[in-house]
Amino acid sequence: MKYLFSIIIISILIGSASIATAQVCDNNLKAVDNPLTAYQLRSQRRCEGYYRSKVSSGSLDIVGLTHGHLSYELASETRIPLSAPLATQAINIRAVGIKLKTYYRMDGVIPLGSKLDWPLKDVVYQKKLSDREVGLYGWFNDGKNKTYVPINFGESGDVVLTLRSSTDLSKVQWRFAETVGQACSTMGKFKKIKQVTIKRGKAFKIYLPASPTGKLCLEVAGKIDGSSRWLKLIERVQVVSQ
Repeated sequence: MKYLFSIIIISILIGSASIATAQVCDNNLKAVDNPLTAYQLRSQRRCEGYYRSKVSSGSLDIVGLTHGHLSYELASETRIPLSAPLATQAINIRAVGIKLKTYYRMDGVIPLGSKLDWPLKDVVYQKKLSDREVGLYGWFNDGKNKTYVPINFGESGDVVLTLRSSTDLSKVQWRFAETVGQACSTMGKFKKIKQVTIKRGKAFKIYLPASPTGKLCLEVAGKIDGSSRWLKLIERVQVVSQ
């Protein structure tokens, strides 16, 4: 039987980290024509809006990493202060549309010791995107690896990793290990998530465990429904945990 593993390696790092600040807007995105909701610079540290794209087939994507579950009141006056409390330098932040073909993106930067003000009136409220339709995560680059960072939006809670598959999955399993330097120690036994099947475009969540060292490698594998194959995706990540 042939297996192709979909692996997301996540290191949860408690403590300091070297953060590289990227430019705010993603120049690779092609904005939609509507000037009100098009992806564009909204403030000095935030780009937001809708863009044109195509759905990739057979992918497993991170769409959220937060302290607790993202929640907000969908109202024109709602403003959400976003932060990464344990960061020692600037953090890049991103909000995305979770549903397939929802080409929404918010890109921003959270400076050291600061917060990013996210007003929903600009795009989210206009397009009536509920908190179940938006994912939020942060990251930094250390020159070699992209490091995912959980974002705080005013509530405390477990670190919740949210993923989305572009195809139906009949099984999702995950396991973790402590890190040794830049390497991972021997992985533990696989755990299955509670959902029996995962429909394409639907989000599923993994609650990341605490670590004595603050560093974990997490492996996630999703089996394609009706096939013996598993999606293949490998990411190395270090995540600042609260």
